[in-house]
Amino acid sequence: MIERFRSDMRQMQRAGKFFSYCVIDEAHCVSEWGHDFRTAYLRLGENARKYCSTWTGDTVPLFGLTATASFDVLTDVRRAGNTEGSRGRESLSIQRSELCFGVHGVPEKSTSRETVARAKLLELNALLAALPDLLAKHSACNNSWPTFLGNDLYERDEKDKYRNGILVFCPHASGKLGVEAIASGINPKFGAVGTFRGGDSGSEGSARNQRLFLNNDINILVATKAFGMGIDKPNVRATIHILGSLVP
Repeated sequence: MIERFRSDMRQMQRAGKFFSYCVIDEAHCVSEWGHDFRTAYLRLGENARKYCSTWTGDTVPLFGLTATASFDVLTDVRRAGNTEGSRGRESLSIQRSELCFGVHGVPEKSTSRETVARAKLLELNALLAALPDLLAKHSACNNSWPTFLGNDLYERDEKDKYRNGILVFCPHASGKLGVEAIASGINPKFGAVGTFRGGDSGSEGSARNQRLFLNNDINILVATKAFGMGIDKPNVRATIHILGSLVP
């Protein structure tokens, strides 16, 4: 697949079709995933210059776009793209009025993974139970939020489709805090739960659950961070992380 793509790029040059610039969306993934998950990302700048030919023969300009990069990640992205001297434009505000954030502490009664996982599952189910009231409270004072009444969050519509979706992100595919363990511990009263692992492991099941989630046939998807790129689902009402983000 990669060689065919490169061949197509060469053919474009021979056909007189050139690039004005190369845009890298979600550029923070170059740093976050390039060192251990997708090492080819670290050669993205090199390959773009090699295969994206311009009309003038000059080096193709690179534009990296991201909304979730720290200063360290931006530095790493520039290094990977060989653009250390490049200019960056930062947004003046990171305020998102349509989003509401919260951190829920879990009592640390033991350091054993099993005890921690059990405590997190209890807190997860408690949060899912409280979500309808939380969303109703915030939607009442924010015009950009849809109006929620009671348990509408978990209801189906007249076509038997779920009205809303919830994402639960886990740090691992397996283990005490893995997607399967967490998914199996969610109370079924909150709806239909599916899992998404990413990678080659369980790829058919993950692809099927992704389709079901996008089509509103299941309303809760428990996934690793491999889920999300290129996904457009306007009725996701809550995103829950079992562990805090590793990126500040």
